[in-house]
Amino acid sequence: MPNTLCVSCNDSDLKLTEKMFSSTNHNIPDWFKKIGNYSLLPPPLNCNPLFNLYDRTNITPKFPREYDSTLDISTKNLLPGVRDTWIFYWASRGRNYMKTSYPSAESAYGAFKNCGLAKLDSSQRVSLRFKNPKPYQVDGTAYPPHIHFVALDAETQFWNPKLYTHLITPNIELGLFRSLVASRKYLILNAIPESMGLPVIPKTHTLAFNTPIHKINNKIQTLADEAELDDEKKITELPIIVYCKNPECDASAKLISSLRELSYINIITFKEGLEAFYDTTY
Repeated sequence: MPNTLCVSCNDSDLKLTEKMFSSTNHNIPDWFKKIGNYSLLPPPLNCNPLFNLYDRTNITPKFPREYDSTLDISTKNLLPGVRDTWIFYWASRGRNYMKTSYPSAESAYGAFKNCGLAKLDSSQRVSLRFKNPKPYQVDGTAYPPHIHFVALDAETQFWNPKLYTHLITPNIELGLFRSLVASRKYLILNAIPESMGLPVIPKTHTLAFNTPIHKINNKIQTLADEAELDDEKKITELPIIVYCKNPECDASAKLISSLRELSYINIITFKEGLEAFYDTTY
């Protein structure tokens, strides 16, 4: 089975997890070459002098206009000893949640404007601000939303070509959640077991977080048929939203972890959950 995180990642045994990073310095995607980019470093670093930091002073952070997501990460295990340097990051274009098809990588990345420059601090932490990226497909294989980054070598002042990747699972707000429920484009899963006796949001389906993993695919296929979703997609490519009781409830996270283990690509979470939807406390 091809790697399901990104087309650049070269570990065939890689599994999807919510906190997973991967790195590679080998595999230049063919689609990169087709647009004339013969490097793992993206076009902005190869073509835009704005991001050439060699011998530069007074560098300031940069990020996309109207960004809608922030990712705070620690690089201690990834870049041991590396601190007080710059990180360049990039992702596919911001997504339109009403569109559930998988565009080509070329279309998804467009002009590579969903990118930014952030400072890695002395504690080896960095905050990335970006638009939630869209999933895409290359040669018939779909890839989940993710963000890439590379680090500036403090000694040479050149960008290190070693590439790091982080999986992205968007969290949506109540208004968008209501719209997506009404759209009937997503399979929307309540991760709370029926035994808890809590309500289920109309037009959504229960798939408890403690469902045995070997039963999940069959259950999702049954629920997708009931929801009359697009049956031309592979089951692992179905657009899915997961919710539970509230942000403190971990049922959603546990179900998402199981879905990722089964290589589900297009997962969104609604962390506010039942309590926000019904404006009450259970």
